[in-house]
Amino acid sequence: MKALPEILRGLRICDFLRYAPWFWWRRELWKLYYLAEPFDTLEEFWSHSWRLAAWTKYVNVLFLKHAFPASLVGLICATVAYALFLMERLPKWTHGPYACSWCSFSAAGAYVLTMLFCRRYTHVFLDVACIKQDDPVLKAQGLLSLGAWLKRSKSLVILWDPSFSSRLWCVFELGAYLHSHPKDSKLTVAPPLQGAICLGTQIGMAATLTLSHLGKGFEMVKVVLLFTVLLPCGILLTHGLRAYWRSIDVMKRQASSFTFEQATCDCCERGRHERGLCDRDIIGRCVIAWFGSIGAFESRVRMEMEVALAHQLANAAFAYHRLVLAVMPWLWLQMDLSASHVGESSDWTRWVELSRAVTLVFGIYPCTMKLLCQTTFLLRAKHCSTCVDMLLSAVALVSHLWAASGLITLEEYVVWFLVGHPYGPIFGGLISWSMWSIVTLLLWKCLPVLH
Repeated sequence: MKALPEILRGLRICDFLRYAPWFWWRRELWKLYYLAEPFDTLEEFWSHSWRLAAWTKYVNVLFLKHAFPASLVGLICATVAYALFLMERLPKWTHGPYACSWCSFSAAGAYVLTMLFCRRYTHVFLDVACIKQDDPVLKAQGLLSLGAWLKRSKSLVILWDPSFSSRLWCVFELGAYLHSHPKDSKLTVAPPLQGAICLGTQIGMAATLTLSHLGKGFEMVKVVLLFTVLLPCGILLTHGLRAYWRSIDVMKRQASSFTFEQATCDCCERGRHERGLCDRDIIGRCVIAWFGSIGAFESRVRMEMEVALAHQLANAAFAYHRLVLAVMPWLWLQMDLSASHVGESSDWTRWVELSRAVTLVFGIYPCTMKLLCQTTFLLRAKHCSTCVDMLLSAVALVSHLWAASGLITLEEYVVWFLVGHPYGPIFGGLISWSMWSIVTLLLWKCLPVLH
């Protein structure tokens, strides 16, 4: 499927993240077209359904593209602050329990600034930006050239929602990409609330960090926030996870019974076609050009879509590195705790606290979050009573919070009390780190893949 060179365009990710909120607020997303540039090869093709709320797609892109560099810059700033504090180049914090608060605050500031101002110049395809929306002729040419965009895109990023597998354009984009990249396909699927949940977890931890640095006068504030904000948000998160697993079941049923005629498209639903243009007719022409017949396309979709989406949604969406990024702020707090130790044994005590930080952030927390995903998957069936259903989510969350607390207590015992020796915590830290490295590896390698 060939296309005119001037039709093929790409939008830089940094331009999307910078201008899309403003254009969306003014209902002028079509202006993104004037930011796109002619491009021969694209790094990513963004496939999405217009049924999904715009803000969730924006937050997903923000998390997928900026979370890792922001966490890395934050960690570097925390490390620099840690070293400067130990060199007595930074003053002590006198308003809370920790003498050092520079690691948390400098890392949080660097993280926010990087999230907002990091510039990714990678060119991607986004329909509203790369296909001219207010010119029917250019729009038709763009739609007919969609296959060329897919063929020239190195990877496909799906901003998924439950309506994706029933939308004709979305299904065609996935099928055409897999068809044009039989051996080198790179597929990434982002659940609707993945970015919001991970960034929300980081914001919640950042709020916890702030409270932890405020001292004993704010103990009541901490308790109130725990039971009025953090716990309810956690219950809603758990409830949303259960609903998410159910939506994957719906997707699998839709994929197994997919037909071209039953799939939906926007113009037919609204009963409005621009100058006689019908999306279904355009897609039909593209399908025949690519797959030979409608029947061959339907068979290919039933065979490949369920496999491609189910694994990404059930397992890759909650990959280890994404869970680690979600709890990265805890590492900053542990670095402050380490730097705050004073006394004769402060040097090795600082080392022990740093080893505990690594164990918590890279071992215990990702493992407990992985187990929470497994538990909510097993409990995904919806109860007929809303109250009972919400109570089930609350029980699942509270049980995992108790389990996490128990594991942290066990880790603390192993570090500080297992070895009866003046330098026992050093050996205990090594034992704890080694033990949780093995547990984490086994959990990710041996835990059954979700189907």
